[in-house]
Amino acid sequence: MKRVQMPNTLWMACLVNQLPTEIVQMIMREQEEQSEKYEYVKSLLFKRYKLSAEKFRQLFYSHEITCGKTWKEYYRELETFFNGWTAGLKINSFASLKDLIIADQRKSRTPPEIREHYLDQRTQIVSPYMLAEKVDEFIELKDNFKKSCHFSSKLNSIKFPKEENYAISKQTDPSRFKNNPPICYNCFESGHFARDCAQPKRPNFCTA
Repeated sequence: MKRVQMPNTLWMACLVNQLPTEIVQMIMREQEEQSEKYEYVKSLLFKRYKLSAEKFRQLFYSHEITCGKTWKEYYRELETFFNGWTAGLKINSFASLKDLIIADQRKSRTPPEIREHYLDQRTQIVSPYMLAEKVDEFIELKDNFKKSCHFSSKLNSIKFPKEENYAISKQTDPSRFKNNPPICYNCFESGHFARDCAQPKRPNFCTA
C-alpha cells in the first residue's frame, strides 16, 4: 500500500475487504478505537494465526515445488519454514542446531507408544540426550509394569482354602474323637457312659 502511495487512513478499509467474514467479526469485537488502527490489527492477526515451531517443521519437510514456481522461490519458501522452525525453538547457535537435527532424527525412529506418551513434550524436546533419557525411562517403567502384572496374575492363580470351610471341617472331623473313648463319671472307668454304668449310682451332694 505504500508503493501505491495510499493514505494510512485507508489501509484498514482495504485490509477488511480482503479478509474472511469470521476474521472481520473478530476485529469488530475489539474496542472501536483499536479496531481502526492498522498496526494494532496486524499484530492481533499475527498473534492469532502465528504458526508454531512444530507446524513450521512439518511444512519444511513436506513442502514441494509446484508447477510454474522457480527453484529460487522454492528455496525462499523452505528458508522461511526453516527459520520459523528454529526461531520458535530459540535455536541460536551451531551446537543447539546440531542437537535439534539429531533429536529430530531420533524422534522419527522412536516407537509409536513412546511418541504418544510424550506427545505434549515431544515438539519442545531439542536435546538428543534429554530425549534418550525419556525413552529409557519409558522402557524401564514399561518393563516394571509388566513384571508387576505378571506377579499379580500369578498370585491370583493360587487357591487358598476358605476360612468358613476350614472351620466346618475342623468341627465335624471325626478324627478328633477317634482315640478318645467315653468316660463314666460314676465309676470313672473308660469304655461306657454314666447312664450305662453297672456300679451303684453315687449320691448327689448339693449344698444350699
